Amino acid sequence: MLRPGWRDVWQLPTLVLAGGLIVAGAYHAMMSTPAPDFKGYLHTAEELIAQDEPEQAIEHLNKDVFPYVGTNKLSLETRAEFHRLMGRALYKGQRQLGIDREDNNKNIVASYLECESLEAKLTPPDIGALSETFISMGELDRARTRADSLGPEERPRRVELYRRLVDRAMAPSAKRDDLALDLVSALLTDPRLEQSDRAWALSRQAELQVDKGFAEDAIGRLLRELPRLDSVSPGERGTLHLLLARAYVDIGSIKAAAQQLDYASDLISETDERLPQLHVLQGQIASLRGDQGEAREKFESVSAGHAPPRWMLAAQFGLAQSAAAQGDDEESLAAYGNLADALKAGERSREITPERICQSLTDRADDRFDRGLTEISLRYAMLAERVIGEANSPAATLYRLAACHRRIADETIEAIKKQGTSALALTELDPATRTQARSHLMSAGSYYQRHSDKVVLTDVAAYSDSLWMAGDCYDRAGDQEAASRIFQLYVAERPGD
Repeated sequence: MLRPGWRDVWQLPTLVLAGGLIVAGAYHAMMSTPAPDFKGYLHTAEELIAQDEPEQAIEHLNKDVFPYVGTNKLSLETRAEFHRLMGRALYKGQRQLGIDREDNNKNIVASYLECESLEAKLTPPDIGALSETFISMGELDRARTRADSLGPEERPRRVELYRRLVDRAMAPSAKRDDLALDLVSALLTDPRLEQSDRAWALSRQAELQVDKGFAEDAIGRLLRELPRLDSVSPGERGTLHLLLARAYVDIGSIKAAAQQLDYASDLISETDERLPQLHVLQGQIASLRGDQGEAREKFESVSAGHAPPRWMLAAQFGLAQSAAAQGDDEESLAAYGNLADALKAGERSREITPERICQSLTDRADDRFDRGLTEISLRYAMLAERVIGEANSPAATLYRLAACHRRIADETIEAIKKQGTSALALTELDPATRTQARSHLMSAGSYYQRHSDKVVLTDVAAYSDSLWMAGDCYDRAGDQEAASRIFQLYVAERPGD
């Protein structure tokens, strides 16, 4: 049974403190008892680790060996072996429990490095454990250095480490596509690489090529390689056809993309983990063909299931766009809202980035604004700012937000005028309407001002226009101080006007 707390973290400083107490209290006993059998203690710990009993190994090492680490009772060789076994036990214990904590990882690394500092060499399994720990910590270059230190006879271990390195390097949080591409290129130059590993490396290379705008190169390589991969599983072949479909979509060859999806569909079973990716791509093809109903059906099938976050985000994004294309703004906004919630929860995707979602929302906002659907346009634009964050809002989003708020204020006043009231200024409106219109005008002024700040170095005309509009909105809202400040800046920037 695991002791409370051990499941969560092993703290090296705590071990050191406990060891200091043990050494201090056990000094008399050590001086009056026979010399400990350190070799036997270490052998027992090694056996416990081999028997999948890492916690017992740690307790054994702490109890029987650690109190002597700071004394002259231990040889350098024994101290090195102690640290090697401690690192191994910590690594294996954490994996056994299915946890991956930074503090544990630091202790694993510290143990192995201390072993090496005592002029001992790590075994290949220990090198693999150290490399994997570096991967978990995001120290990918150090992880690769350790993987590359493995000898030729350790090819399978190095290949597995390379695969894990590539997956981590391609994660949205890592942004190390350069390293990933270098690693898969190294794998693909290995003539002894197993076909399953080769298929995997080809899929990652193709994905990287498409992401970088080299879809045609990816297509050429995959079409040459596929006939040679005669021993890979149907699912692995299906993955390559999915990537071919994606590459064809990228270059606008929709018919060829659909054909590749048909091939993939025959290879991917209903229980295959690749099924969500297949449905997402089928939805994208249907959308490109104008069949938004079929597209929504495919995207909804993924959204309603338990797909990995990457394909769940892609399905929600596709659903949002297809619903908008059908004029179903409520469903579209709900899907975009789900995306915003997922991003806030920390989910990320290589394809569906905050920037891409924000651009899509801004495009929807522009379209609805041009159609006169100002309130709907504002909702899309506000969601765009929520997705990307106020500090990162692009100029187009800020401008649309400003224009929406100004138009709503104008429409509010115009509606009162149509009722027979000759209201021309806020002061002539009833209190409720005045408050509503003023709020929109103040928001419009703020967004126009932010837009002018965003484009000041790139578009002088847009800068001046938005600066003037900001001052005008503040003036109409009754904030004379803000209006005066903006107009003074406008005059200073354009003395000839």
